[in-house]
Amino acid sequence: MSNFDVMKQFIKAMSGQENMVSIPKLYIQMFGGDIDIAILLSQVVYWSDKSKRTDGYFYKTYSEWENEIGLSEYKIKKAVKQLKESEIIETKLKRANGSPTIHYKLNMSNLQNLIIKFLDNQETSESESIKISESESEETSESLTETTQKITQENTLVVQPNIFKIYESEVGGLTPIISDMLKDVEKDYPDGWFKKAVTEAHKSTTRITLNYLLAILKRWKAEGLPQELQEQHEKKKESKEFSYPNETLKQTEYYKDGKLIRTEKWNGEIDES
Repeated sequence: MSNFDVMKQFIKAMSGQENMVSIPKLYIQMFGGDIDIAILLSQVVYWSDKSKRTDGYFYKTYSEWENEIGLSEYKIKKAVKQLKESEIIETKLKRANGSPTIHYKLNMSNLQNLIIKFLDNQETSESESIKISESESEETSESLTETTQKITQENTLVVQPNIFKIYESEVGGLTPIISDMLKDVEKDYPDGWFKKAVTEAHKSTTRITLNYLLAILKRWKAEGLPQELQEQHEKKKESKEFSYPNETLKQTEYYKDGKLIRTEKWNGEIDES
């Protein structure tokens, strides 16, 4: 038996059931914590070889999906859109029982490649994290001071966490698909908007997904930032003030126009310059 066939059997063994809904943790991680996509993919894998059709397609109505996995038509359409963009499934509108019905087809080869890519990326990320940790432990207070001075001299407007770190901290693990989408976010939206969107999302839900954040960003791009956020953005922009966490001195340093204006010790003390 080839490696392809072995992996195919493994994927099918861990995916979906007819009378019980199961969601492989791997699928949830691959799609950044989006359970709707993960559960639909699991069931698509399960039903992919149950059809009598020779072209690999099977059909289900939205009502049947809702009865099976509890997702509304709207959520099914959203999940299908993502899976199609990832080239994991294909869909066609065909007649079934006399009515136009969506038919689904799994691209097992693309799913296998995506899983392999995801697992390889996970190993690489873990390896890089270890290297970064070792490198950071070797840094001296002198190098941190030099970094602080460099930031001050360049008069950077805002020191922000990397968009990928924000996502990992506030939303979930990175996957190749999520990483590519975040790169597009960096290109399509102004600096700082992603973090603002995360803050805004926390006001409405405890379970944040990238799709939810993208919806906020698209709304802002079309309608403009809410007045309160726009004022904060302009104020920060005009003042040229930014903060820098100093790990060595255990304090946050605030700069304005390139000058240190105050420090806040991590024990709560504030020192105005």
